Order: sequence, then C-alpha cells, then structure tokens
Amino acid sequence: MNKVNTPLDDFLYALSFFSSWEMKAHASIDLMTTFLKWNREISIRSSELTSQAKASGFNEVVVERLFNYLALVYARYQIPLDNN
Repeated sequence: MNKVNTPLDDFLYALSFFSSWEMKAHASIDLMTTFLKWNREISIRSSELTSQAKASGFNEVVVERLFNYLALVYARYQIPLDNN
C-alpha cells in the first residue's frame, strides 16, 4: 500500500535539499511562499488588532485573579507544580 504524502511531508522533503541552510536563511521565505502556492488548502492568518476594551481589561488585577483561580484548580485536582 502506498503512503499518501501530506503537504507537511512535501515541505520537509523540499527542505532536505538545502544542505547549507544557515548560509541561505533567506531562502526559507521563498520556499515557504512557493510551498503555499502549491498547497492552496493551507493558509497563514494574519493577526487582528487588539481592541481598546480588551487592552484595558488586561491589567494587574485581572491577571492576579486569573492566577488565583489557577492556583485553586491546581490545589483542587492535586496537579504537581514541577514540570517533570
């Protein structure tokens, strides 16, 4: 049975031809642009602007409340605090 290549497989295969990747770092932009032209089902979204209401709502009090709730969740479900 033949394996069907995904667009990511094709992209990684194309990258394998660049032996001196560090010297040709600018080629990554050209390669990605061409790759996206070949694979129209993939898109890159551009970020949206943050509204004034969202920006003003992100303040020290709100962040402190978020971390207090996070601490309660960690305590309730006995989640260890280490990353191991």
